[in-house]
Amino acid sequence: LAHTLSTRAPRHLARAHAWTSADAAEAPRAMETPERAAAPPPPTVDPLRAFDGALAWIAREHPGDKQAARDARRDKALRLANDVFAGEDGRELLDGAIEVLERRTLRRVVARPSSRNFVAVDAPAGAAAGGRYCVFDDFCSCSAFARAAALAPTPAICKHMLAARLAPLVDCIEEKEIADDQYHAHLSCFYPSLA
Repeated sequence: LAHTLSTRAPRHLARAHAWTSADAAEAPRAMETPERAAAPPPPTVDPLRAFDGALAWIAREHPGDKQAARDARRDKALRLANDVFAGEDGRELLDGAIEVLERRTLRRVVARPSSRNFVAVDAPAGAAAGGRYCVFDDFCSCSAFARAAALAPTPAICKHMLAARLAPLVDCIEEKEIADDQYHAHLSCFYPSLA
């Protein structure tokens, strides 16, 4: 389950900025300058960066460990994810991410003192990943992400990446600190136990 995200502005925004030949014929001559004709295309949108920014805002707006703050973070994060991934492909991705949050163990592995980190997601029994997937902001070691990233010219995201983004806000992640010299061993399939 992987999903590609469009980096282009939504079509209705692009149409609002596009000039048609009829519009050009009706425009006053003063507007037909070379600068106007060479206007840049509408801005592109990085939906993943916007989603990450919105999740960070939710975390800042509801700090603390009180139950009310945790509930507000969880509810707003899941509502946001539901809105962003509301399409047919997105719904399947969100359902998969929620399944990962409910059934798998997620651990943020942080190397000290460098603070390099990744999220380790337990793989289902028999998976080719050696027992877990390594998830970064823009990469996952699962095969679904590899297929989506190879086929799409736009940013790709898999259910593990989405689950890793949501996990801190829904209280479904543990943290494990390791020494810097152990970082690469934890990334490989032949890793030390994270327990």
